[in-house]
Amino acid sequence: MSRLGKRPIDLPDDVEVKVNNGEVIVSGPEGELSQQISPGITLDVNSDTVQVKRRDDSKQQKSYHGLMWSLINNMIDGVTKKFAKTLVLNGLGYRAQLRGDLIHMELGFSNPVQVDIPDHIEVEIPNRTTIKVTGIDKQKVGQFAAQLRYLRDPDPYNQKGIKYEDEHIRQKVGKTVGGEEALGE
Repeated sequence: MSRLGKRPIDLPDDVEVKVNNGEVIVSGPEGELSQQISPGITLDVNSDTVQVKRRDDSKQQKSYHGLMWSLINNMIDGVTKKFAKTLVLNGLGYRAQLRGDLIHMELGFSNPVQVDIPDHIEVEIPNRTTIKVTGIDKQKVGQFAAQLRYLRDPDPYNQKGIKYEDEHIRQKVGKTVGGEEALGE
């Protein structure tokens, strides 16, 4: 049983929640988001809370119950304060620039990499080795940050690549060459 799903979601004063034809629409000071409601899930919207309820206690309904609670809670958080992910570029000559709707990055490849910025996502580059991705939709922010990170995954041997700001990459020890340990003596 979903423990979070049973809790009501508190609504800030400047957030409005509407339910129309199986779709929940959340609007606030930062923007507006919508999400389809899973089958068998109902929402009770009051002036200051939203309660998520399920049809029965089947395993499928229990999983949808917690999922819808989490999605609606994230939507409310997104329209009140934006979600952000910060990426750090580590490596000799690795840098990024913002050119209109493109991120121009030099990542040690023979040619620079250019990435289009999707709609409803804001990118800020405070310095040449830091990229800050912000937006109201948590899934889209996380997906775009993961796509940027995938361009040059962090290397555990040389500590090069693109990583999240709060991510710790454990350094691995490389091969040893020469010496008695290598010969097995």
